[in-house]
Amino acid sequence: MVSTKYPEVSIIALCYNEKAFQDTLLKSIKQLNYPGKIQTLLVDNNSSDGSAAYVKKNYSWVKVIENKENVGTPGFNLAIPHLTGKYVVWVGSDTKFDKNAIKIMVDYLEKHEKVGGLYPQVVDFEGKYLEGWYCFSRTLYFFSTLEKTESKEYSAIGPGMLRKDILDKIGYIYDPDYFYSYEDVDLCLRIKMLGYIIEYHRDALLYHRGSISFNKRNKPAKLIFLGDRNALITFFKINSIGTLLVYFPYTLFFRLLIMVKELVTLQPLKAFARLRAIVWVFFHMGMVLRKRRQVQSYRKVSDRFIYSFADEGKFIREGFKKLFTRETFDVQQFHTKHRKSVKNK
Repeated sequence: MVSTKYPEVSIIALCYNEKAFQDTLLKSIKQLNYPGKIQTLLVDNNSSDGSAAYVKKNYSWVKVIENKENVGTPGFNLAIPHLTGKYVVWVGSDTKFDKNAIKIMVDYLEKHEKVGGLYPQVVDFEGKYLEGWYCFSRTLYFFSTLEKTESKEYSAIGPGMLRKDILDKIGYIYDPDYFYSYEDVDLCLRIKMLGYIIEYHRDALLYHRGSISFNKRNKPAKLIFLGDRNALITFFKINSIGTLLVYFPYTLFFRLLIMVKELVTLQPLKAFARLRAIVWVFFHMGMVLRKRRQVQSYRKVSDRFIYSFADEGKFIREGFKKLFTRETFDVQQFHTKHRKSVKNK
């Protein structure tokens, strides 16, 4: 029996040719140890493997939303008009929930009003830790570190849980123009602009296979282009004018250093991808500024609060050292590194 004492939770799953994973995901949702009502939605990004039809046939309690094209991770946004829960969770179809994950996150958010959203602990299906800890910079670059911090604050959210009333204010989960990469950082920073914080919750556990199919379909240069382009768009969206004036030259300088390194180490395609990202943003500055006006309209706090998890001093000290190592400041390399070297405790 569903308890009315617990608020309703809406779970959104995003699918693109992941029919093979639907049973694992949806059965884990059905087995959740959560007393309240759970609404489940599947957004299908124009799959060709029959994913949508399979879920419709076998899981009548799931609302299936079919997209006419593959728009990447912004596909989550298609579910927004249909959400009925007080809290919203979004995951990829290649995910499995620990039976207590939803209850743990809801209990925490009910008690901590200043926390806008939670990033759960994400492990692979073998129990190895997937997501790393990062040293974050206002350049919107970051590098991985195997040293776990005691701080609860986190610099990204997705997969995760957020308050539906926050989503109503910021308008969308992931930027509709990002397709893939940096969308989780962008969402975190937009939530923080309202004066909320994002926290990492070690006890809320999700199992995730990782973006295996996407990474196999796309070359490293494309992933770098998307990451750098989206990071720069977010840079212009989030920062105040004063921060833009101070940090933009520094941001360009650091990107230039990475491009020089990649040219010296005979990786011209990566360097060109970063340059192309910069050029793309300048040629689409009108669109970027429109996004900025929309985001700045609900700002309630200073940049100091928004970037409270950034450690610029450490980033400068350690980041410049990494320019002379094999570290490339590429998000996918970080995740691969952590899958190999860090085990869940």
